[in-house]
Amino acid sequence: MARILVLQARTPFTQPPVAARELIQELRAEGHEVDLIELPHRPEAADTSDELERWRSLDLSTVCGTTVDLVIATCANSFEVTHPNKVIWTPGATTRTWNLKGG
Repeated sequence: MARILVLQARTPFTQPPVAARELIQELRAEGHEVDLIELPHRPEAADTSDELERWRSLDLSTVCGTTVDLVIATCANSFEVTHPNKVIWTPGATTRTWNLKGG
């Protein structure tokens, strides 16, 4: 069993993307301990450097004395997190590409 954090930027007062919730459910069904970390996103902001810096400043290698085995970054801002075992997961990206190719 791995301890996994799923990272998501979210606009306040909106629902988290279904894909992230489904990923968490699937990982838990496989027996992993999983939690969601969200930081606010302001889509109207012309300069997002402050948001990127918040993600960059997070140390998620341990949380409350517990080692985090894996982080899964699900959006561009969360890609900035530093972790020795980080995976970038972009749900739907391949589907959109496939659809553009006429698949």
